[in-house]
Amino acid sequence: MNKSLEKHVIAASDATEMLLKRLPDMPWEEKVDVAARLRAVVKNCATLDKAIKDDIKKRLRNKDGVVLGDVFKASLNYNDVTRFQTEAFKEAHHDLYDEWCETKPEGRVTFEPR
Repeated sequence: MNKSLEKHVIAASDATEMLLKRLPDMPWEEKVDVAARLRAVVKNCATLDKAIKDDIKKRLRNKDGVVLGDVFKASLNYNDVTRFQTEAFKEAHHDLYDEWCETKPEGRVTFEPR
């Protein structure tokens, strides 16, 4: 890994670990500001994660295998997964679907500048 890139990735990891350690003692105002600023970080991390995993799958031609990094390795393993087809069930058995659905309040926290 490029030394500059490695330095930034390690610094980002260290920063998140420091925030986790400080979290119990943070005043509420600081918690709100940290959470709001981290939204973009979370989104960017998810985008990076998906892009890298997609590249690994492409490199391995969508077959089980391993890609080596300097420090870590990425393993790709395919397994059969069973998923419930909600939309197909809803179309085929609309009344039954409605009978088993429930609506209840759910809290959602959003952040915006003051």
